[in-house]
Amino acid sequence: PARISGQGRDIAVDNEPVEDAPIRLTAFAASFAAEAKDSPSPVSGEDSDDQPVAAGGTFQHLADGDLRGVAASACVPGGSEAWIVAGSTEPGSSARLLLTNPGFTTIWADLELWDGAGKREAMGLTGLTILPGTQKAVLLEGIVADAGRLAVHATASGGDLAVFLQHSRLEGLTPGGIELATPGALPATEVVVPGLNVTSSTFDSVRTSALRILSTGTEDANVSVELWGPDGPTSLPGLEEAVLHPEVVTDLSLGGLPGGHYTAVITSDQPVVAAALSLRAGEVDQPEEFAWTASALPSEQGYVALPTADLSYQLVAAAATDAQLEVRTVSLEGDLGEPETVELSGQTTESFDPAALGADQETVALQFRWLGGPGWLGLLVSASDEAGEMISALVPPALGAGWAEVRVYPR
Repeated sequence: PARISGQGRDIAVDNEPVEDAPIRLTAFAASFAAEAKDSPSPVSGEDSDDQPVAAGGTFQHLADGDLRGVAASACVPGGSEAWIVAGSTEPGSSARLLLTNPGFTTIWADLELWDGAGKREAMGLTGLTILPGTQKAVLLEGIVADAGRLAVHATASGGDLAVFLQHSRLEGLTPGGIELATPGALPATEVVVPGLNVTSSTFDSVRTSALRILSTGTEDANVSVELWGPDGPTSLPGLEEAVLHPEVVTDLSLGGLPGGHYTAVITSDQPVVAAALSLRAGEVDQPEEFAWTASALPSEQGYVALPTADLSYQLVAAAATDAQLEVRTVSLEGDLGEPETVELSGQTTESFDPAALGADQETVALQFRWLGGPGWLGLLVSASDEAGEMISALVPPALGAGWAEVRVYPR
């Protein structure tokens, strides 16, 4: 954990989040001006001319080695509850859960794990102690072996806990990608996963992008999935009406979906949690790469940190109804650029080059505001070499939003 003050900062961090792979941390403190009288403060919910906020992101890029790939993550608020729907402990895969206590009091955390066979009971999942200002790593392959599909629920008492999942893969001696997965929305009957970065595939492809869903209810869940693409809503056979067993992690293939950027809207009669896997499948003996995108609540305004110059990135935006997205650049010195506005049609997913919105090498973040209704925003990060494209994705958290209410115990 690091405490950062001031305006834009691009900081080299050598705490080695994925074994020996250093990351870059873009972090900044800023102010969000509520320009209109009817625009509530993103922090207090009341009218205000100036509200301080902080945001950031981590970006990792390894061009070779076992951990070849790109991993990106938004810095997320801590909370008393977090759901991460991602990862695998199959042979060649590693799922390393990171529990971070940024506060000044000791936290006690409990974990629950599910896989494709249901809920898994194991020793060492309750009463985990995380001291103030420290981080505890839990290797899930040492707890649940040979699980091809994972979902994790973390609860904490004593303070706010930040949770991440480092997922890496090897196909024999061939790199299979890396990713840093973050918590998504709490269980709900409608869940939205923005920022899918899908490559073209066929219905019978062995390895495809997928939606991972866990029904947290006690009965079978009747689930339907609608995909908002560049041309509007679309659906896939098998996703229009799917039945999911309770407490069983299920991957729904996106095979047959044309390549492009999508937003998945999942509707269920039972509460579910979900995430999306965007896969770049390689040829035989060629590296693979993947990205995990968590589900998210709609936001009205916020910030998204940008990576350094050695990575490429795109904004991906979606809204349920016709809306406008206003974007302003944030410089290294904290100066705001002129607002740029883009139009979005309802139930479509559009991608934008931040350079077309004024971003340059001095831009450390983008300030965004939705006009005409809330929406979803994601940042797709990539790099390419002769072996193929490396990808990642992040979804900036809504301002002032945590994952759950703080638990209060009687004396």
